[in-house]
Amino acid sequence: MRARLLATAAVVALSSPAFAADLYTPTYVPPANDPVYSPTPMVVGHLMMGVGLVDGNSFDLGDVLDDSVGAFVGAGRANIGLGGIWNLQLETGGGALFKDGSSYSSIGAGGHVWTKLNGGALGAYGAVNFPTGGTVYTAGIEGEVYFGNFTLGGDIDYNWTDGGLSFVGDYWSGSLWADAYLNQNWRIGGEFEYYGDNIDTWSASLDTEVRFGNSPMSGWLEGSYIDSSGAGGDAWTFLAGVRVLIDGGLTLIDHDRNVPWESGLIGPDQLGP
Repeated sequence: MRARLLATAAVVALSSPAFAADLYTPTYVPPANDPVYSPTPMVVGHLMMGVGLVDGNSFDLGDVLDDSVGAFVGAGRANIGLGGIWNLQLETGGGALFKDGSSYSSIGAGGHVWTKLNGGALGAYGAVNFPTGGTVYTAGIEGEVYFGNFTLGGDIDYNWTDGGLSFVGDYWSGSLWADAYLNQNWRIGGEFEYYGDNIDTWSASLDTEVRFGNSPMSGWLEGSYIDSSGAGGDAWTFLAGVRVLIDGGLTLIDHDRNVPWESGLIGPDQLGP
């Protein structure tokens, strides 16, 4: 019996290293930048809406913009990680101006293929919009650079008109924007936009947004001035609204840098923040 026990112990002792190796030998260890390690959800998005008014002066839009009119904007955006540094952001939204039974509205959808860089982002986008009386097709490029809590971005695109907007002709447009985050959940920003060719319109806007603690809600305010030689007038816009942020609890700055683009949709002052 003693000999048998010693033999058994010897077999166990000799076989233990191999058995331990079978238990602990790793098969595949994902790299550090694999999405499985990322604190950001694979899909990040938000729903946004706002209401306000536009105080217009002799714009060439019939009875809609000859005085103060009501405005509504709404949009939904979602960014999908494609693996590695590539992303796909999808968006849809629209806006409307209305007064005394008259209205002017637009609804559209677009997509952005973009990549995260060290300290920035770069992308290309396309969209189709259906403003009252016609169709606008858009293609462009966009980019952002990050300096700590400060973001500087811009885009440029070309637009083709069809249907009842054919008299406007094709046109190019571009914008520059800057955002400063006073803390991780409070942003102030500004944007300048220009629409060339027959439209010959520029706008400047200021806005602010606050995320309410760890909740999925934020509130925003925006004011803009629009001057249009093409439409023959100018206007002030004032909008206020909310966003429902779907991101697993990110801060506002992280959310904005994971769903960074607003280009391509047409609405009162480009649909707010």
